[in-house]
Amino acid sequence: MDCPACKRPVIVPQPVLDNGTSIGGFQIERRLGAGGMGEVFLARQLSMDRQVALKILPAHFAQNQTAKERFQSEVKNLARIQHGNIVTAIEAGEDTGVHFLAMTFVDGEDLHKRLDREKLIDEREALGIVRKVADTLRTVWEEYHILHRDIKPSNIMLDKRGDPKVMDLGLSKNLADNMSLTMTGAALGTPHYISPEQALNRTTIDFRSDIYSLGATLYHLTTGTLPYNGSSVAAIMIQHVNEPLPLPKERNPLLSDACSCLIETMMAKLPEHRHSSWSALIEDLDRVLAGLPPLTARPGPGQSVVGGMPTGFIHAKNVGREKRLMKPVSESVVPRWIIYAGIACLIFILLALIFALQRISNRKGRVPNVVAATELSGWPAAAENQGMRDVVAAEPMAGSQPRAAKQMAERKSAGLGCRHCQTGKILAGKHGRPCPQKACHR
Repeated sequence: MDCPACKRPVIVPQPVLDNGTSIGGFQIERRLGAGGMGEVFLARQLSMDRQVALKILPAHFAQNQTAKERFQSEVKNLARIQHGNIVTAIEAGEDTGVHFLAMTFVDGEDLHKRLDREKLIDEREALGIVRKVADTLRTVWEEYHILHRDIKPSNIMLDKRGDPKVMDLGLSKNLADNMSLTMTGAALGTPHYISPEQALNRTTIDFRSDIYSLGATLYHLTTGTLPYNGSSVAAIMIQHVNEPLPLPKERNPLLSDACSCLIETMMAKLPEHRHSSWSALIEDLDRVLAGLPPLTARPGPGQSVVGGMPTGFIHAKNVGREKRLMKPVSESVVPRWIIYAGIACLIFILLALIFALQRISNRKGRVPNVVAATELSGWPAAAENQGMRDVVAAEPMAGSQPRAAKQMAERKSAGLGCRHCQTGKILAGKHGRPCPQKACHR
């Protein structure tokens, strides 16, 4: 809304959503978690006295037109879909600036929490869960032309009977609406399960993108590991686009060959190498459950990388506070010329260090020639100029200047020096202190 005084847009603080807070006829009981576009609370519908899942659009999203459109899209898509394995929309609206969506509450546990507890799920059970989810997404695609775009374990809830429910259509897109809700510069989807075409921010994606994400989910369920992992969102997406798929059977040797082959096909880099329809995938799932190999051929050697896919840009947004634009990469993320340049720089630095050490060593070994500083009138200053402060100089070096020898002889004949000075040693010091030897009295 706009400030009534300055007419500038301001964000109205959202009411504190504590236990007991009422929003649009729903009383909040506790927080359940966060979805793609908001927080989810367990609430009670006061008029019907039943528990519901209440999704609340955060205040900072409520001021964003694109976010509001996406939230409204989820409301519309849920209202369209009638399927036993998808949560049902109950009511949506806005109360004192708070946008909410009430949905059927599923009393159970999502697959992500179960993986945290059990590490992996038995192959046959995992195939059965994925088969029901695939049938649900087939209905969503064929009857409503809707893409989920964020299939992952945390968005698949198992109820008390073990029946899967597909959750969170916050990133779903109805292609029949002919409107794009894709944020500019953002790759939608969860990085660990995102399809290569989503990572590349392609605008022309279809149901095969959901097949890839469901394949990544099956990979995680049956092997207990993520297909790709990395230190950042961008690093993970790059692997989805360019890195060959680590074979599921290598991660879990107990996995059947048929299941491993099925996952490889579902997670093919190019959409045309995946199943041609949801029905084809379901048929292969049934075959693997029956102990038979899938009919759809898995990608051949070298086809599990994006080599044939035109390169684009990989967008990574909201990586913590990081917002980066990643350029497409080839098989090597770092260009070769950068590696060669780095090696050359290291060699140059090493040579410069050796040269500097040699110069320091030469300076330490140099003996100053201070014999010429033996004149009575000038030796203290001369000695100081030669760096001989508070130090007794060494014997005169071989090859000393004739003039110095002459001066020493003159001092000796005049009786000006002590016996130490007459042997060739000179006094040193900033202020010309007398010779420390007791035999010297001059």
